[in-house]
Amino acid sequence: MLCIDGVTGVGKTTQIGMYRNLLRSQNKDHKLFMFEEVDETSETNTQLIEITEYLRENPESIALCDGSMATDIADDMANNMLQDDIWDKHQSNLQRYAAMSSEFNIVNILLTPTDFDMCQKRLDKRCNVFGGEEVNIENVEHLKRTSAILKRFDDSILTTNISFHNIEVSPDDSMLDVHAKIKEIVKKA
Repeated sequence: MLCIDGVTGVGKTTQIGMYRNLLRSQNKDHKLFMFEEVDETSETNTQLIEITEYLRENPESIALCDGSMATDIADDMANNMLQDDIWDKHQSNLQRYAAMSSEFNIVNILLTPTDFDMCQKRLDKRCNVFGGEEVNIENVEHLKRTSAILKRFDDSILTTNISFHNIEVSPDDSMLDVHAKIKEIVKKA
């Protein structure tokens, strides 16, 4: 199982697409799951159950997750929620995620930008290339706090039984550069 997460515009969906293409080229069975940012932890629980059931029914398959629980938790931290409140809110899902990590060897990648203008430029480029609705990053300071928390997420007391790998993404990094780093982490897992 591979989860790629990060703040808006850092390139997580692009990386999932690239990894999905790699799996297709190798004829490896896989399924894409989208972790939506949600307020209700019950929705995250439903997503985790769905992924677990899929992997148990398809043990040779790979679950690719666009997102993870990390951004929801980091967002709560960036909103200055107290650690005890965060634990109370996310405890059962963190425990489920830790059990899944143990059972299915989840590789968690967190992409963190070194330049936040880059995120908006990538969103603009995606809109120009693929069409669709224009997305504007509204609160850059909140995005910066969330990203800083994600960068240190592996050291969090909340995630002691779950491993996260951080990849810093700079404007000089091509999507292929980032993809190579992800492949290296997956190879070592």
